[in-house]
Amino acid sequence: MAAPMARALRGLRAGVGRRWGHEARGGAGRSRLYEHVRDGNSAWPQLDVEALRGRQEEAERELEERKGPLRAHDLREILSTWEQLQSLQERVRGLEAVRNQVTLDVKALTETHDQSTLDSIPTYKELRGRGREIRQQLKDLYQEEQQLYEHYYLKALWLPNQTHPDVPVGDESQAKVLDVVGKKPVFNFKVKGHLELGEHLGIIRQKRLSHISGYRSYYLYGAGALLQHALVTFTLDKLVKRGFIPMTVPDLLRGAVFEGCGMQPDANPSPVYNIDPSRFEDLCLAGTSEVGIAGYFMDHAVELRDLPIR
Repeated sequence: MAAPMARALRGLRAGVGRRWGHEARGGAGRSRLYEHVRDGNSAWPQLDVEALRGRQEEAERELEERKGPLRAHDLREILSTWEQLQSLQERVRGLEAVRNQVTLDVKALTETHDQSTLDSIPTYKELRGRGREIRQQLKDLYQEEQQLYEHYYLKALWLPNQTHPDVPVGDESQAKVLDVVGKKPVFNFKVKGHLELGEHLGIIRQKRLSHISGYRSYYLYGAGALLQHALVTFTLDKLVKRGFIPMTVPDLLRGAVFEGCGMQPDANPSPVYNIDPSRFEDLCLAGTSEVGIAGYFMDHAVELRDLPIR
């Protein structure tokens, strides 16, 4: 797959000005991960298509149940495109083998004959003509291959993970309680929440903030701020003693990193906040740290002996 991928990358990078992938295509739209790979920033994602074909009926049912951007017909289209790619690449390999042999035959003739006599040799003329013909055929096939790669990846990268068979289908009413840990305490007095306690102690302020930062924001003041830092320090201290490595990750990351983690910055609605692209192209706000950690290991191979990395 390395050579076809390299060809696709070269061709697709040559067409960057066309901004492939920005328009909606069937059940999926723009893929920043695809663009990231197309522009040469990462290796091509490898999808286990054979495993998907082996459970196609189940996978189609899961797509319908998830009610996401892809449906069963999209999966059939993805698999059909992949099969077209395999067939085309087999033709390409065959023609490349013939081209290489023609090149060797021409080289053999040039090494055993003078340049002045080559043009009078019928075999030499036939080989040169055959070489030009094959190069044109390969040029057309490479272009078709690039288009198939684009069509395939723009949809295949939107495929969700496999659904666990025990996951119930439906709304929250279908959820199952697997276990209840502990007992809910009973008090002989009216219980106060942490906000009420914190405001009474003067360490939390949540009132009169709608005009400043919205209804769901708060201030930690004095002992409240110290308590927050103490809890963070306490937790980090325990984790470091257990072999965990502390990390501080970026707050802004490329959309491709989010897509690699299964989130879609360009979905509608999207769970990801995008920065104004006219000022900062392709940057999204990371609300939690796992996306940044995934980006840290992006395009890196980790030795088995170094696992687990904590």
